Amino acid sequence: MVNWGIDLNKTAKIVVCILIILTAFRCNIKETSIDRAKAAIQQKNISLTEQISAKELNDFIDFWPSYYDYSKANDIYVPFIDSKPSDYIDWKMKLWFTYHKWDANRFFYIYQRLYSILRLIKIKRNARELVKLLEHRNDDISRDMLALQQRIAEETGGFSQSEFLLVAAREKLLNELFKQ
Repeated sequence: MVNWGIDLNKTAKIVVCILIILTAFRCNIKETSIDRAKAAIQQKNISLTEQISAKELNDFIDFWPSYYDYSKANDIYVPFIDSKPSDYIDWKMKLWFTYHKWDANRFFYIYQRLYSILRLIKIKRNARELVKLLEHRNDDISRDMLALQQRIAEETGGFSQSEFLLVAAREKLLNELFKQ
């Protein structure tokens, strides 16, 4: 037998590897775990509205500790802004959100909305307390302040009553989560 300087054992292994790779490409892999996660996010986003639903709020509350731990471990800060928050996070965090079946923009939208509603709840509570204090005073300044505080106490801030009540029912829990 002529020795051409070729190791037949090594060549056989290479040929087998090439055949496996070609077979894998022919299998027409339809989806990956990332594709499944993106599909889950799309399915979740189909019924989204401006308002936060009870299910979405519960999902957010369940997910918050994971986000909080990840953001602290990676020193991440995303400001409340009008544009898309995903423009301000790196690709690793975008991938992390996708892996956890969350759309980053929707997550930060919910966070900002909850934070705003919680602030409004506090302002309305303070206004109601001031109304109680001012009701018994008769001077002009007190009457003007009373009228202002009554308007503030009735203010909805553009939030629906159902959404406001949904967040108010979980106010203590949400305040504890956001204090971390």
